[in-house]
Amino acid sequence: MGVIKNNLARARHKSANIPSPAAIERSDEWVRIPRHPGTICGLGRSFLFLLCRKGLIRTVLLGGKNNKGGVRLVHVPSIRAMIDALADEQAERKEGV
Repeated sequence: MGVIKNNLARARHKSANIPSPAAIERSDEWVRIPRHPGTICGLGRSFLFLLCRKGLIRTVLLGGKNNKGGVRLVHVPSIRAMIDALADEQAERKEGV
C-alpha cells in the first residue's frame, strides 16, 4: 500500500510541473517542455523534441552538460509561427486544387 501511495504522490508532483493551457495563453514566451502527459499548443513532448531536432522551433537548454540534467525550454511564439506557416501552406494548396 505504501508503494502505491508513493507512486501517486510522485505522479501528482510531476503533473504540477506541466504548464496549463491558461498559463501559456498568458503570453509566456518560454516554457518548459512538459512531462508526460502534457502538451504545449496541443503538441506532446515527443513531437516537440522532433520539431526541435529538425530546427523548426526554437529551444534552449539551461544548465546541464552534454544535454544531461538541464532544463529544456521552448519558445512558444516559434511554435505558433510554425503552425501558422503550415496552415497558410495548406490553405494555398487547397486554393490551387
